[in-house]
Amino acid sequence: MRDSWRDSTPEPPDPRSATSIAELVERLRLAKVYYGDPSVRDIARMVNQTRAARSQRSAKTPPTTPSTIGYLFDVRRVRLDVNLMVDVLQAIGVPSTAVRQWVQAWRVVTDTVKPDRRVAASRELPAAPVVLLGRDAELSTMLSSGKSVVVHGMPGVGKTALALRVAHEVARQQGEQAVRLYADVGSIDDGDIFAGPEEIGGELLQALGVPVPSSADAIWQALSAHLQGRDCVVVLDNIGTVDQIAPIVALPGTRVIATSRRRLQSTARILAMPLRPLATSESVALLLRIAERPGPAADHADLVRICQSCGNLPLALTTAAAFIRRHPDWTIADHADRLAELTGIPGLHAAFQSSYQSLSVPARRLLRLLSLHPGHHIAEPAVTALCGDTQTPRVVDELVDVSLLDRAPGDRYAIHDLVQAFGRDRALDEERPASRRAALHRLVTSYADLVHAAATSEPDRPLAGTSDTVGAWWQAERSNLAAAIALASHLGMAAETLAIARDCWIRQDMTGDFAAGLAFQEYAIHASATLSDPIAEAEARYRRGMLHWRSGAIEAGVRDLEAALATLDGTGTDLLRARIHNGLGVILMSDLRYAEAGEHYTVALEVYRKCDDLPGQANILGNLGVCRMEQGDLDDAATYMVRALTIFERTGNRRGLGRSTGNLGEIHLDGGRPAQAVPLLETAVRLHHDHGNIYDASYCLASLGVARAGCGDLGQAAADLEQADALSTGLSSDHLRSHLQRRSADVALARGDRQAAEAAYRQSLATAHRARAGWTVLCCEKALAELDRPSPPSPSL
Repeated sequence: MRDSWRDSTPEPPDPRSATSIAELVERLRLAKVYYGDPSVRDIARMVNQTRAARSQRSAKTPPTTPSTIGYLFDVRRVRLDVNLMVDVLQAIGVPSTAVRQWVQAWRVVTDTVKPDRRVAASRELPAAPVVLLGRDAELSTMLSSGKSVVVHGMPGVGKTALALRVAHEVARQQGEQAVRLYADVGSIDDGDIFAGPEEIGGELLQALGVPVPSSADAIWQALSAHLQGRDCVVVLDNIGTVDQIAPIVALPGTRVIATSRRRLQSTARILAMPLRPLATSESVALLLRIAERPGPAADHADLVRICQSCGNLPLALTTAAAFIRRHPDWTIADHADRLAELTGIPGLHAAFQSSYQSLSVPARRLLRLLSLHPGHHIAEPAVTALCGDTQTPRVVDELVDVSLLDRAPGDRYAIHDLVQAFGRDRALDEERPASRRAALHRLVTSYADLVHAAATSEPDRPLAGTSDTVGAWWQAERSNLAAAIALASHLGMAAETLAIARDCWIRQDMTGDFAAGLAFQEYAIHASATLSDPIAEAEARYRRGMLHWRSGAIEAGVRDLEAALATLDGTGTDLLRARIHNGLGVILMSDLRYAEAGEHYTVALEVYRKCDDLPGQANILGNLGVCRMEQGDLDDAATYMVRALTIFERTGNRRGLGRSTGNLGEIHLDGGRPAQAVPLLETAVRLHHDHGNIYDASYCLASLGVARAGCGDLGQAAADLEQADALSTGLSSDHLRSHLQRRSADVALARGDRQAAEAAYRQSLATAHRARAGWTVLCCEKALAELDRPSPPSPSL
């Protein structure tokens, strides 16, 4: 291909014939091909070598990236860095005399660009899109309003396509005699230097073939006179403010359909219509329609991957579909893999760059730094941490105004993943590595501080530095915390990694988020090895072991806790060893290994008494009570539980108080005393709810339902079970699920539905076997054995 180009074009392209930047860039593209068509990566490498050799790059100037080189060859750009152009020309082998011609050509085309951007107007509307999916609601609202409309949204979201569909429909309704006008205002590329209404009006007059008067008033009088008695639809692309179009909207019989990347507000005569990315299902449908592919069901996952890579943006989807259509021999998986490997989506870079160039210098830097955030929803403390500056609200507003950020609930900001990818690319180009590292270090430190504050506060309390309560903050930041600990580990911030893992694990345990908890502790074990800290490693292995147990992996849990004891090997505190022994007792007890569990409880209790640790003693007493209950000694179990309850009340330990109160209620329930169990279980549910302990609240609610059924209140029993099931939705715990299924069977039996009870017991038994929940297995087997016995015969009359 390259040799044939050289053969057919013996002379290199001449830049001196260019009359615009676009034409000059087109010739630059031809020059790249003529001189061997090197890749943008190779050009970037050669440019960086050249600059380094000339010692022109200071410590504050980052290296040129392949994406920057790629954008140099984009014909849609409106500015051209002459220094970069010269370096690229020299890198690809253009002779020095020819390079001077390129510089002269650059001077010519840039001298012809007016300070105020020129509006290009025409008497014809561009064609309406052939396919427009997922916009039915917006289309209906815009057509039925009867007003002029401004469609606003982020680059690539499909504003112009929707505007043209509406404009063509309005024109059809107006009839063939109606006037149709289109103008690309193009204000985005000139920052805040917007084309004035008079300039737009003058261009519309030129498109109509009417001489343009010199005064503003005369322009509007001329337009009004020309349109008198005629309907008119005007499409204005890329406006900056509603003031630009207000005089045009006021013209008789005229409807304006405008687009803007800026977030504009409705007025009495103008409807502002926000546009969001498509839903995934709509994106898949659009992709298949444009690509002209049938889309078998087997391809669905790969089609979703393509849509996710395109950010569900119609512009990117259209580009991807065109590529698919040109490569019919590729599979959908091939196309999905290609897009996953691209650093930028074709067709979107120029649109994002246009918005980026319109920003102030502080706003550009803010976008670059915010894009380093590992998540897509960024709270205000994270904004402050990344920027190292508390005076950011005005700059954040600027990003929101041009649709590069969206406001989200809870004083958060949402950033589209493709905008974020663009911002990261700009950060690699324009932020020093040390600056990026410093921002990420501040972010991780901020998260570590917030996690610690949340872990040491009650869920209903406000979390300092945020607008959230502690419970709401945990829920909103769940995915960000996973990304933050991964980032901390990647940056080698071992202390912060340990802190985040330590402070998150109780919350993860209470909410049943075991998979995330296990991942956090993996990071913590790695960090402790980095620090050569055996105590930190033992603590992390203990936490991971307990999470393994909660996930039903008993052997893995035992191995972790035994490894934790071995890791200490004479170091650490007696209290840490006691906590690990208590954990081993809990795990072994759940596997019905009561004697071994008792040995570990005894060791732990001796240490807690020696250290006068009352909460530790109460934990052991409560666990011994559960152990006695499962062995059938309910009186002894109640005695242990009351002792634990007394200590927890005295020390104000709300979590321990909730668990011991609930366990005492379970003891009364299993002892056939439902009336005594009800108030205890009600109290336990309330305590767990207040503490944000979803797992134990669900557990106690299910038992409360059985206790109410035992008291004859079957309606409330069913409501309790339903609430327990709803509360546990999303908790990945077969242990809890088996308990809820067993209690559902108990209630079914209480209302006399033996068939439903048997089905629920068998379901619970299967789940309990999977979870290694030994006590639930025994209870279900016993209940099923009772159900298998024939009912006593009715007495004969």
